[in-house]
Order: sequence, then structure tokens, then C-alpha cells
Amino acid sequence: GMKASEIVDNIAGVAALATLGNLDLAKAADIAAGTMNMFASQGLNATQVASVLATAANSSGANVEQLAAALQNCGPSAALLNIPFEQVVGTLALMGDNMIRSGKAGTALKNFMDRMAKPTKDAQKAIDEFGLSTAQAKIRTGDLKGGLLEMKDIMDKSTKSDYQKVAAMKQLVGAYGYQGLSAVLNTSRSEMVAMFAAMEK
Repeated sequence: GMKASEIVDNIAGVAALATLGNLDLAKAADIAAGTMNMFASQGLNATQVASVLATAANSSGANVEQLAAALQNCGPSAALLNIPFEQVVGTLALMGDNMIRSGKAGTALKNFMDRMAKPTKDAQKAIDEFGLSTAQAKIRTGDLKGGLLEMKDIMDKSTKSDYQKVAAMKQLVGAYGYQGLSAVLNTSRSEMVAMFAAMEK
């Protein structure tokens, strides 16, 4: 965890998170510390955590606590792939806009990243069938945003039926989380780009 000196250094960020997220200080400190530890290799401070989570909460249907709950599920997988914190939260915010929040959003994104990193037989079938190997390569090397935008473009241009697309999403994420991926890929490209840009400011 964080040392006492680090908490002091980050108190402004924690206070900002508490205010913006409508949380008490203890809860805000818990979320900030947990997120900073989870994404330790990215060297985030509490102010950055607060800024990204507040931006996501303001521009999506998910609040700070729901985003934090989602991160508990998907954060470790994202950190392992070195996916930037901002891209993870941006993806969760896109799901939040479609009523997919908290643990459900986190599990959907975790399953997706895990299957992109090490595809199951089913996931590999969908990757091959839709030609998603370059999108997969982007995600495996830490570019979740680039991978999702490429998948969006491929799915939009595909002449396969909606039924086949849904079947592929179930193969890529699993039956439980496919609505999360579906929600992201059914968002307009300009909205996806705008959401990721807002997180990276």
C-alpha cells in the first residue's frame, strides 16, 4: 500500500476525488490508493486518478464508485498488459453509458482482455472469422483504444449478420460479458474517440 508520506503528498487528489465523486475521505483514499497500487508501473498520483475518474463520471452513466468497482475486476488484467489507466476507464465509461456498470462492466472487460492476451479456442475462432488479429495484437501490446476502434471499424464494415456478430462477441468475451463489448462497439466511432480523448486530457 501507500506510505503515510505518500498519502500526505496525495491529499489534494484524494480530497478532489471525494468532492467530485460525492464520497467520504476514507472511501476516496481507499479508491485512490487501490488504483495507484494496481497501476503502479504507470506511476499515477491521486490527482491523476481523481481527474480521470471524475471526467469519466461526468461524461458517462457510471459514477466514481461504480467505476472503482469495475476496476477491481479488470484493473489487474489491464495492468498486466500495460494498458493505460485512461484507456481502461474510457472503455468502462462507454459501457456505463449503456447501463453496464460496476462488477458487470469490470468482468466483461477483464474477460475480453484475458481472451485477447491468450485466446480460448472460441475466441480464436472469432478472431480468425472476422480478421481481428491486428486489433488483437494492439490490445496485447497495451493499446486497448486502438484495438477497440479497429474492431469497431471491422464489425461496421462486415457483411455478416447481426446474429453472427453477437455470436462472435460471445466467443470473444463469454456469454456473461458480451453485452459490455457489444455496447462499446455499437457506440459511434466519433463518440468513442471523444470519450478516449476526454480521458487523456
